Amino acid sequence: MIGFLAHHWKFGAIGVGGMALIALVAALVMNPGGVLLLARSVGGFVLDKARGAVEWLRKPHDWWRIGCFSMALLFALASFTAYDQRRKVIVVVRDAASAADSCARQIAEKDASLADFEAQQIAFAKAARDEAARLKQAQDQSAEAQAQVAAAQAAAEKSNRAWWSGYAKRPDSCRAAQEALDVACASVGEF
Repeated sequence: MIGFLAHHWKFGAIGVGGMALIALVAALVMNPGGVLLLARSVGGFVLDKARGAVEWLRKPHDWWRIGCFSMALLFALASFTAYDQRRKVIVVVRDAASAADSCARQIAEKDASLADFEAQQIAFAKAARDEAARLKQAQDQSAEAQAQVAAAQAAAEKSNRAWWSGYAKRPDSCRAAQEALDVACASVGEF
């Protein structure tokens, strides 16, 4: 089975995940002895490929092979570094997503508190308008009462002037009687 995989699919095309999936399927389908046989076959395949690569590198006067091997190692190192960076990017993206969710929740809370504040502001403005209307009504009633008091005062002064003018026009006999009464009842005082 490993020979079939090695000939028909390149190891790089399958990838480590593909090989792990194949091993898992084999473990589920085969008996435990088959799983051990599969593991031994995969191990043998990997060791054979590693031996072949070492023998290929040991051939004399093939400097370009050493260069290709060095490039392959650099490529592998770059691949692992890129994979690690991708993993970090995924973690950062997940952190950014959770931070964005947190910010969205905070914005919703602030919007709710702002809506409460605006509702309180509207209620306060309504209460202030009602209080201003009551104050205006009280001022109007006060102005009306002051006008009535002023009218009553004017009427009283007019009545007082009319009485004094009538009093000043009294006959001389009435005046003499009042003066005699003032002298006779001096102990009583003004009446």
